[in-house]
Amino acid sequence: VAAGTSDERGLVAVIRGYGSMGGTVNAGGKPVEAQVIASPDGELKSISWVNAGADGAFVIERLPEGEYRVTARTGGGFVNQSASATAVVRAGKQTTVAIEIPNGDIELTVQVAGKEGAKIDAAQLFLFSGAVAANKGADLMDVFAKASGASMQIWLGAGFAKFAKLLAGNYTICTIPIAGNVLDPATLTKLNEHGGELDVYCQAHTIADAPKQQTFTHTVPPMKPLP
Repeated sequence: VAAGTSDERGLVAVIRGYGSMGGTVNAGGKPVEAQVIASPDGELKSISWVNAGADGAFVIERLPEGEYRVTARTGGGFVNQSASATAVVRAGKQTTVAIEIPNGDIELTVQVAGKEGAKIDAAQLFLFSGAVAANKGADLMDVFAKASGASMQIWLGAGFAKFAKLLAGNYTICTIPIAGNVLDPATLTKLNEHGGELDVYCQAHTIADAPKQQTFTHTVPPMKPLP
């Protein structure tokens, strides 16, 4: 609707019926507890979510009919894994969805290094299956929500970040470098307010069948000062 005082005519409101969605979440062929998020055609501003129990089962009772991206996410805190599927909800019917979270036997250790010796206080690390491109935090979070296979961790400036239960294949590692103490409430508030503006650095990486313990160093510039 355009700004101003003129009347808007010819608008059509489409009323859609409701259906439901049920299914299971597995990892390595076994049921797992997970958070399940359904978004209409990947639209992040309108989501429904439930928790799958220990048996991996979930039901979302009331969804407008249409196409959905369904994402299951396991873990919590600073570490999680996810996988997605697509589904179509029909009015008056229940759609069944099965989501399989990849569960291999390879572990990738990632270290973050500052370009030209720059100090990196912390970083948010993302591991995607396949090729991914993103330049800003908002773009990356959109990709993460829609990715069919993705993991995320927070690196606190010491030691390494480890991504476990991986399969061999082509991946993309994306890093958001962070300046300051992410455990400080004031810093965290500022990061939350401006997270979508943060620069993202992505690099392709291939995980081989062996060895089972692999390492990767992602060299990135320091974070630009926030407003």
